[in-house]
Amino acid sequence: MACYSASLLCVATALAIQSPAVANEGNDAINAASAETATSDPHRLTMAIDGNAAGDGAESSAGDGSGPLDSPMAHVVAATYAEMGRTLDMAAMARQAAFDAVTSGAATGSFGWQPTSERMARFHFSDPIAVIPLVVFSDAYVALDPASASDLSGRTLCQPAGTLPPDDLRRLIDQGGLRQQPANDFETCVQLVHDGRTDFFVAGVHEGTAVLEELGLAEEFHVAVENPVGLETLHLMVPRSVAGGRAIIADFDAALAELADNGSIDDLLGDGMLAAIPDR
Repeated sequence: MACYSASLLCVATALAIQSPAVANEGNDAINAASAETATSDPHRLTMAIDGNAAGDGAESSAGDGSGPLDSPMAHVVAATYAEMGRTLDMAAMARQAAFDAVTSGAATGSFGWQPTSERMARFHFSDPIAVIPLVVFSDAYVALDPASASDLSGRTLCQPAGTLPPDDLRRLIDQGGLRQQPANDFETCVQLVHDGRTDFFVAGVHEGTAVLEELGLAEEFHVAVENPVGLETLHLMVPRSVAGGRAIIADFDAALAELADNGSIDDLLGDGMLAAIPDR
């Protein structure tokens, strides 16, 4: 499950998932056609996480229990595509490369993204695939443990590119009570906080801890696990330029809802790494 660090990106390219059998004989012809389409026309997606774990190349195999394609996020998307009756190819690569694969047309869509006004103008977004509580990571000697966003007033937040601050912190920024330091990625934020040049960053517990461990700095940071400062919802997005993109999202949402209703998502996320998908 180590992939779900706040620092990597998975692009879909090597996991074939076949449609489950459907018992209704009246749908046999439809199912056969769907299976043929699924086999001949797999979707390729990208999954957004950031970081050094991606390395220089792309991971395109799954199943060893430790790589990006073994993350809860990837398993939920794989199960959703199986429910849709579509084949899916997955691989892992760095964030910008994964995003570029989508915008260039090399991939059908990307998952693990937060919707912004700019992104929503270019992409259709699914219902949330997962919800992650966000907590404060600060230097161990400072040990910030805010009971509310206002406790962070006067501080500086390090914000990695491609991510958004939680709503309460965004309001504090807009009011001038919190400064924002942009950074290329979470690794940069870790270094800035460690060097005393900014006060904290926010991430999911597992995501942020994975970055600290990658850099060998886990003992140097305090993680305010008892006091989340917000929630991050992560989604599948498909470019509006993709033919049938809206239908892909509608099918994905319907399959995702079915998995939520039958408890499959809770099983996939059962290690507590991600919060349960919200009610729809």
